[in-house]
Amino acid sequence: MEVAIVGGGICGLATALLLDADGHRVTVFEQDANPIPEDPRSAWDDWIRKGVGQFRQPHLLQPALRVVLEREFPAVEQMLIDAGAIYLDLTQPLPASFRDQIEAFADHQFWCYSTRRPMAEWAFRKAVDKNPRIAIARGAPITALVPGKTENGVLEVNGVVPKDGDPVRAELVVDASGRASRSPQWLADIGAPAPIEEKSDSKFTYFTRYFTGTMPAITTPLNVHYPTISILVLPGDNDTWSVTLCVSAADRDLRALKHPEVWTRVVAAHPAQAGWLNGEPISDIVIMTGALDRYRRFVVDGKPVALGFVAVADAWACTNPNAGRGISTGVKHAVCLRDAIREAGEDRAALARIFDAKTESTVAPWFRDQAMVDMQRFSNVEAERLGTVVQRTISAKEAAYSKMLALMGSDATMYKAGLAYICGLNHLEEIFAQEDVAAKLKSTPAIDPATMRGMFPGPTREELLHFAEADASIA
Repeated sequence: MEVAIVGGGICGLATALLLDADGHRVTVFEQDANPIPEDPRSAWDDWIRKGVGQFRQPHLLQPALRVVLEREFPAVEQMLIDAGAIYLDLTQPLPASFRDQIEAFADHQFWCYSTRRPMAEWAFRKAVDKNPRIAIARGAPITALVPGKTENGVLEVNGVVPKDGDPVRAELVVDASGRASRSPQWLADIGAPAPIEEKSDSKFTYFTRYFTGTMPAITTPLNVHYPTISILVLPGDNDTWSVTLCVSAADRDLRALKHPEVWTRVVAAHPAQAGWLNGEPISDIVIMTGALDRYRRFVVDGKPVALGFVAVADAWACTNPNAGRGISTGVKHAVCLRDAIREAGEDRAALARIFDAKTESTVAPWFRDQAMVDMQRFSNVEAERLGTVVQRTISAKEAAYSKMLALMGSDATMYKAGLAYICGLNHLEEIFAQEDVAAKLKSTPAIDPATMRGMFPGPTREELLHFAEADASIA
């Protein structure tokens, strides 16, 4: 089958490798024209990827992704290791209350590779470049789809139209163009109905700086939530790491975090993370804003919006990147597509139905979980910022999630359950269906959100604002 993949990011490249291995003829259309650097370390310094807004934002290659790498992409895994990706054990640090139960967590499933995004993409791209069967059209953004005939009331898609180029025919078009995907407009332009689309209002802004030096010891969870700010520290490849401050996109008072002086003072004021400043900065403050949760479904009322067209990874659904789940979920989604094609064969209508079913059962639960978590966090942050009370109904699932988080620090069963979710191995419904977890949740009283505060000391909201106001002249 002739396959056109729109987008040459990690998930598009993973899709290309999977489909090529099954004998399909694959062309990747990548809008950025810059070639890949030969040296993986140069990927950080020299690779320009304007089409990937989060290219220099932190990424965690979750244990869920490592499982897929071992099974489907051993050559990519080896290149990551050779390029300097580090082993990261996400069970550490164990809470003091059950630190003696090491054997309970000496588990292969909870570790992953950690590396900066350019290095990870370099490994996937290098694997594709070494494959003479996969064609890559660089500097070829797609502007339209090629319509075909209508079959049983559903329009066929028969290819893509690159900018300044002739139409390219394909039996399957895979939209892997990420968060900026324009697939609803492409479909509308050829007369296809719109997919189902859901969007949330929980938007966040990220302020990240990278460092190099002697790696600090990990003494807290990588991601710690404070009342109106979250701090994510993430070890990377080759003695590098990143520190990210995440705030509500509506929090105009903290936009001064874009200034290194303000950013540094805020991090230094949090004792649990201040040690991560003990390195040499290798970047300015890297900003990403407006990230939201968005979901699309391309089968509406049981009927595909088009035949011969699918969307994977962030082009299908995207969430708050603070959870580090995008690449893991996106690559698992690519595996769903490969498997759906195996089942459907040449039947494009069957492919649409099978892929939709696999998407809803395998990766959609992760979107639903993260959308719920993001709304919870966003509502709490905004209430703290505005000095109000959260005004919304808490679902049973959300209450159970809050209990699980609260118990992770004192209960080994809940710690392992929470890690399975954080690591992308089991979504919440799977976890809450486990007998020991369900029993623990049932026997635990409701959790007062106030009890979750104070685990890690940090400045008050007023002190944070003082840091910002102190540099009003440069804001």
